[in-house]
Amino acid sequence: KGHDFETTLRKIFNDAGFIVQKIQVTEGDGGLDMIVSYQTNQICVQSKDTENPLILKYVKDLESTMMHHKHSLGMLIYNSSTMKKEKYLTKQASIWLNNSPQDIIVCNEKQVIEEIKNFFKIKNEEEPEELSIMDFKADSFALMGIV
Repeated sequence: KGHDFETTLRKIFNDAGFIVQKIQVTEGDGGLDMIVSYQTNQICVQSKDTENPLILKYVKDLESTMMHHKHSLGMLIYNSSTMKKEKYLTKQASIWLNNSPQDIIVCNEKQVIEEIKNFFKIKNEEEPEELSIMDFKADSFALMGIV
């Protein structure tokens, strides 16, 4: 069940031109399923195919993995066709997520590509641009030491 959802996600990412690296299940991987590359950004992806709201443990595991791997963004992606609840996060998970120092997005597979593109578009707009002189012409007086 969960592996089918991971396969669906990999296809969504690949079809959008993202590079996907599947993570082999190991102890201490924090539930990490794949690392996705978008432009120069690395994204930790944890997928959940459950009908119940996502619990605090999932958020903490992803947050911990991100701290160890220095990724730009973490994503907790749930299956929209399996999730039975309108609220996809438990109250504790929601509170923790709102106070997390990490950039983590929770969404379903239908929203994932747009969420990633919007996140990095906004993040890039927030970063200050370096000052560059576009049309520099030397002042002949300054070159001769007159000024």
